[in-house]
Amino acid sequence: MVFWVGCATPPPSQSYREMSYREILKSVIPMTKRLDTLARPLRKASIELCKGEAEDTVVITHTLTDYPQEFQAVAKSLWGLDEQNRIFYIRPDSKPDQGGLKFGDVVEDKVITDEIGCGYEVRVRIETQANAYADGERIFVTTGLMNTIKDLPLSLVIAHEMAHNILGHVKMGISPKTERSADRWAIFLLARAGLDYEKAILDPMSIGTNEDEQERAQHFKQVAAEIKRLREQNLFLKP
Repeated sequence: MVFWVGCATPPPSQSYREMSYREILKSVIPMTKRLDTLARPLRKASIELCKGEAEDTVVITHTLTDYPQEFQAVAKSLWGLDEQNRIFYIRPDSKPDQGGLKFGDVVEDKVITDEIGCGYEVRVRIETQANAYADGERIFVTTGLMNTIKDLPLSLVIAHEMAHNILGHVKMGISPKTERSADRWAIFLLARAGLDYEKAILDPMSIGTNEDEQERAQHFKQVAAEIKRLREQNLFLKP
């Protein structure tokens, strides 16, 4: 099972048949909240690694063109979407939330920050294939993956894509070498955030079953052992 190896280039959108377009669009709202909740500790734990990115995105906006063409008519009727930036998600108890901003409000800025943290926006992409990818500034996770993965391995996926952004891999081009590097950083990011990285790397959704993924599993174990040694020596956890 390979979910996030070829993560730099998103696959083309596929049609949904089992759920209505309206149901799918509505499901993206709780998925976005889930992603933000899981990304938040990773962002806070990696501030000094993010090359100056020190403001955490707490508001996500959307426009009609953010959705696959086949969903746009429903998105327009459901949410009144057009070319304007409208608020899609506000982190609960953030300053924008307390200040009265709400879903559907028109705002000029695409990105609204508040808390200190590694500021890579995390978004849900409507796509049946289970996948995730980074574009240098944002992280995308498909609905296909969101519907099939538990929180801890999903945190590892987010950390992996965050590592791609931190390390500039999108400009370099995704390769087996950059994938291995992102895997290493991902485990460190989980450890720095106080998450159970040792459990995460054992989840089948994180590893897969073919030969390449078995090699990846061994690499995960080696990095986990390295982190354990660093902790035993009370040394700083930096990849």
